[in-house]
Amino acid sequence: MIHPAYNLFLAIYLAHLLTDFVFQTTRLVSKKHRGDWHGYVVHGVTHYVLLLAIVALADPHHFPTPSFQLLAVSLSVIHLLVDWAKVSSTKSRLLPDNALVFLLDQAIHLLTVIGAVFFLVHPSVQTFVSWLTRIRSLQEKILLVTVVYVLVIFGGGNLIRALIAPLWKEEQGKETKEHEEVINAGLYIGWLGVCPRIHLWFC
Repeated sequence: MIHPAYNLFLAIYLAHLLTDFVFQTTRLVSKKHRGDWHGYVVHGVTHYVLLLAIVALADPHHFPTPSFQLLAVSLSVIHLLVDWAKVSSTKSRLLPDNALVFLLDQAIHLLTVIGAVFFLVHPSVQTFVSWLTRIRSLQEKILLVTVVYVLVIFGGGNLIRALIAPLWKEEQGKETKEHEEVINAGLYIGWLGVCPRIHLWFC
């Protein structure tokens, strides 16, 4: 049986992932980088609506409580503050706009979700320790899945990119940017092609 805290964590974290990686368009990201407050408002409202919708379906027991409604607003505001801090820091070159900063940003978001779950559910220390023990018992499988995902998705994507590159030769007069965009499309095709296969292997 899934512990209520774990179920709630998955629901809240799913809302975050959908907000950042599915419903956040390039245009929205561009607005945020220009300092357009409309971009932040749309992003925040999207997070709030998704959070309400997913928790209402996954954990309706917590949905109508005033504490959850307050937490939903607070999480959305904190989400925007973290995003604003990242954008401001990279624009001012206080931090580089690289993969490490991206991972740091996502780690902060993850910690806020964990904090929100502890605030609502108050799981015991024993429950928390049991989660860590369970994760440790699955360490070998987690490592195997991670290795396969990284190898097949990124390695396979780069293989497709390398196969496509000779077929699209850069012609004189064509922009280098256009050439790179077509070649990189092979990388994305590789990602899309191998993801379903990995899912089938581990189901």
